[in-house]
Amino acid sequence: MSVEERIELWRRVAARRRVAIVLALAAPITCALALLGARIGGVTMAELLAAVAIAIAAVVSARASRQIDQHWVARRLDASASMMEDSAALLLVEQDQLSTLERLQQTRLRTRLLDLDADLRAPWPHRMQLASFSIALAIVAVAVVWSPRETGSDRPGAVAHSAARSTTAITQAELAITAPAYTQLPARSESTLEGKVPEGSRVAWRLRID
Repeated sequence: MSVEERIELWRRVAARRRVAIVLALAAPITCALALLGARIGGVTMAELLAAVAIAIAAVVSARASRQIDQHWVARRLDASASMMEDSAALLLVEQDQLSTLERLQQTRLRTRLLDLDADLRAPWPHRMQLASFSIALAIVAVAVVWSPRETGSDRPGAVAHSAARSTTAITQAELAITAPAYTQLPARSESTLEGKVPEGSRVAWRLRID
């Protein structure tokens, strides 16, 4: 395998790892958002939130992959392999653009690179993965305690329930008033939902609903 092929291989492997990290971090949150969407607005909302999350993950992963180029590989080689002598960038330059000393250095580096077994992939971010799962669990908890409204076709029998609610009415109302002791007023009741009472009075409503 030539020097150019090795550099390209390292670049592809590092880029795939970067994309895999982004997708792994996004997956739990995407699933949790879909569940929350299903609870809030049914299948349509679940698909919408999942689509938005997937689109964001795709954009971020594509940008992360583009950042991994041959110059990135050269910088990583300089940082991880002392035998590169901070000169790995010379491997990317045509010889006719180099000075005599730079050509000699490039030749040495190309020879060393053929024997180099490097792993330039980013380490797996276990802490970030844990944080992603924590955020997803928080979203799931919100979805579990969410009290969805009964709307539209997402709820079987919603039309019937709506019709039933439209006929509900208060058939009798009574306001019980107990005035404070200093007023020396007797307790009384009124057939209304509101009324004027002395400050400090205790009030209670009794309703009959059909």
